Amino acid sequence: MKTVFKSLALAAIVAASFTACHTEGEPTKIVVNNVVRTSSKILVVNANVDATFTFGGQTQNGTTARFETNANTGVVTVTADGRRAVTLNIDFNGGEYLEYDVVLATKGDTFVAAEAEADGAAPVSNGEQNAEENDGVTAEFSVAGNSNTGTTGDYSITVFTPTDTDNDVENAEKNSEINEAVLGLDCKPDGAVFETPIVVTVNIPGSDGFDITCVGENKEEAQMVRTGDKAQVTLEHFSVWEFVLKAIADVITTDIQTSEYSGNAATGVIEYKFKYGYENSDNASLIAKYLKKLFGVPAKERAKKVTFDKKEGTARLKVEQQVKTYTFSSGTKTFTVKVFGKVTETLAIEAAPEVAPEIPTHNGGGND
Repeated sequence: MKTVFKSLALAAIVAASFTACHTEGEPTKIVVNNVVRTSSKILVVNANVDATFTFGGQTQNGTTARFETNANTGVVTVTADGRRAVTLNIDFNGGEYLEYDVVLATKGDTFVAAEAEADGAAPVSNGEQNAEENDGVTAEFSVAGNSNTGTTGDYSITVFTPTDTDNDVENAEKNSEINEAVLGLDCKPDGAVFETPIVVTVNIPGSDGFDITCVGENKEEAQMVRTGDKAQVTLEHFSVWEFVLKAIADVITTDIQTSEYSGNAATGVIEYKFKYGYENSDNASLIAKYLKKLFGVPAKERAKKVTFDKKEGTARLKVEQQVKTYTFSSGTKTFTVKVFGKVTETLAIEAAPEVAPEIPTHNGGGND
């Protein structure tokens, strides 16, 4: 399945009209709307554990990595011992700042094949730690007494958050169907085929009422029976299967927020703050996963310094930001999200008024 975690112009991205003049290195500078620009771009990736981040030949370690690049696209890999790796295909899409939050899931418990296939054997599950890292999602199946004719290997099931998306939500129109994979099941051994199809029972807290399907790597749809938050999925073979949340964008509105700033033009700099990412008041995990796939990270504030050629006078900066509001419906549920998008800066310099030269005066002298 294609792995493309694409941050769109509405997602954690500040578009071409927003740029910052960086002090690191000597990036190429241009001038737009009287503002000094730079061609460098910033990519930030946050992980839930200490990890190794690799991008464009650079490697960083920790829970957050910050890369500076001149590339428009690239691949980020995030790895950690004992956890399922994450791959992000990034695209600045005309902007210069991207930020992602990723979860590296603990691999599910491993069950020896002979023991798992024995009559009366206990079910294979994703384990407590993997469930905790996935907001309480549990998954289990039983192969006791069944016959695997596809491949050999031990059994396990790992729940994870998919990072692939093909949706161009920025250009979505009202009543568009926007479907996203919000949970994944990595069933091992990959390629296992069973004489009797396997039923995987998955409990997804907060999923009741949403329109959800389960699809395989070839987009085939699995048979699924749902009762409340519980889903029973019938699988004829093992691979990666994903739960897709299907939603309709019933309402899409666009507003422009405008702010104005002023300062001494002789300093050559004005600073302002802006928001990026999305705002949503619903705390449901399923919605959060869906919105992160479409719009990047929950809303954050970032400071920006606009630099320009120093001049005598007053610098006046006009900042306009596109803000979109989406209302989605899925099954019997509805939810709304506000997305902070493209920022445009326009700078004007008002020259200092000329001061008339002082003319000395003389009283012509006189006698006391």
